Amino acid sequence: MNFSKEAHTSEFIFQKIKEVLENVGVNKFFAIVSDHAANMVAAKKLITQKFPAIISLRYIAHHINLLTSDIMKLDFAKITINKVYKFIYFISIIFFY
Repeated sequence: MNFSKEAHTSEFIFQKIKEVLENVGVNKFFAIVSDHAANMVAAKKLITQKFPAIISLRYIAHHINLLTSDIMKLDFAKITINKVYKFIYFISIIFFY
């Protein structure tokens, strides 16, 4: 399915998730996982209201990725990574050449 031309509103997302749940079987699901975009939060809320046995979870890897990206913008992180690269290069010369 290609939904690239559809507006990804919470109601649209809710309807598509609901279709999957009902087609596969609601009893085969226990959670909905997504990032924390406003439309996804609202859609998951609608799902958990319609199907109270299904819980809503945040996708922790997405949050870790955002956090890491922000940390890597800081000077101390850039300096530390540069030192690590130099160390790895030094070790690779000693042991592999």
